[in-house]
Amino acid sequence: IAISSTVPYEAGFGSSGALSVSLATAILEMLDQPRNHERIWALANRFEELFHGTPSGIDTGLSTFGGCQAFANARPGGLPERHSLPLPPVSILYGTVPRQTSTRELVASVHRRLAEQRSSTESLLQELGRIASAAIETIKQTESGSMADRLGDLANKAQQALVELGLGSALLDRLGGLMPTLGACGYKLSGAGGGGAFYAIFPNNRQAINALPAVKEFLSNQAISDYHLHTLETPG
Repeated sequence: IAISSTVPYEAGFGSSGALSVSLATAILEMLDQPRNHERIWALANRFEELFHGTPSGIDTGLSTFGGCQAFANARPGGLPERHSLPLPPVSILYGTVPRQTSTRELVASVHRRLAEQRSSTESLLQELGRIASAAIETIKQTESGSMADRLGDLANKAQQALVELGLGSALLDRLGGLMPTLGACGYKLSGAGGGGAFYAIFPNNRQAINALPAVKEFLSNQAISDYHLHTLETPG
């Protein structure tokens, strides 16, 4: 099987989830089996176990359903609850840099921290849960004029919690310090951390596009040549 992908792999943007959904869809089609979204999602998540051991179901869910989705109440060995959200009217600059640590190693490090520092680790994980819930409510209710500011603030808070969990990297920390000077409302890493994927939220696409040269210059000054950078403007 020859595989090509527009999703950067091993970066934290769900390339293994996208691959798993593609394989599940192809196999069900080959076997002439029903290909509804729920069945594809369930099969894809079984494939995702080969990559991450105990996947959350979020990456495969996003790849299956597309758009903006909310996930909650993940169950061990099962899929989380899901419901669709409107696309938030914000602009995003997103990209990837080389990762320093694999997803499996980063997940294991959080498990070790949970065993050794249970109270503080649980507090940070609960804070991330509260931030995610707040983001969902923001997307549901906030008027578009303040959407970027509200989501940006939540992204910054999530980034701080992820760094405290040991999932940040020196490079992405420095890049995060640059983003406010370029007009970003917020910034955070994506995926498991340790380098890899990141995104910044901007009020409009013009500011996101204007920030690209400065981000490229920053990465070049850090001797990083293997990176991906893009902007996205949602139609919400």
